[in-house]
Amino acid sequence: MSDFTYELPPDQDFHKTLIEYVEHKGQNEIAELLKKCTMTFEKTSTFTEKIWNTFWCSITFSLPVSELANIEQSTHSLVKEFCGQLLPTKSGYLIEEINFVPQIVNQTVEQPADVEVVFEEQKSKIIEEINKAKFTIWIAVAWFTLDEIYDLLVQKAEEGIDVRIIVSKDEINKPKWEKYKDRLNIKGYPKFGAFNDNLMHNKFCVIDLKKVVHGSYNWSKRAGYNKETVEIVDDRTVAEEFAEQFKQLQIDINKK
Repeated sequence: MSDFTYELPPDQDFHKTLIEYVEHKGQNEIAELLKKCTMTFEKTSTFTEKIWNTFWCSITFSLPVSELANIEQSTHSLVKEFCGQLLPTKSGYLIEEINFVPQIVNQTVEQPADVEVVFEEQKSKIIEEINKAKFTIWIAVAWFTLDEIYDLLVQKAEEGIDVRIIVSKDEINKPKWEKYKDRLNIKGYPKFGAFNDNLMHNKFCVIDLKKVVHGSYNWSKRAGYNKETVEIVDDRTVAEEFAEQFKQLQIDINKK
């Protein structure tokens, strides 16, 4: 029999206590950063193999886009350490990872969407839009094999931009995943379904939570020989919808 409750503390209560604990530890700058965040727990059904019958969980901190550049590795490590110290032992969970993501903000004044559709030179247009990114680049593309775009994303990540990539987990993407995994945040979305042959078939990129690049075009050499479309939508409401889908894909990967 297990004495674990398998219940996590309420998000708001844990967040408030965490801020007080961080201040108690003398980490006032981190405390001020956490005050600008909202926080959510995410359970998984994966056993930790560290303590018998315990599961992994993760914590997501949402904060203003302008604050993402202040998340250094040392900050990330300390917050994870403090969260681990505060999580009740009886909960039956251990913290596998914490994530800092941009807050989805409400647009107070609706503006008509600015839409551009491209039928040729799609790769050049994607590169043009990525070059404009200032804060975040979230990519979910079924097949991504173009070194030119990967190298640009490495450059953007080195500039402090939050770059995240999700691709289908298969042999086509594997060589580039192996090549860039140490320099970019890349995750593979496994096949799923009754016969384990369904795919994450999205092809979109959310830039600065205000612009979406999407369409039929995979970011691959082969797609350059096909008849494909790329649509650029400059609209915060649309971008937020795609951003929510990206977040859900990340949650799905964590659960698999």
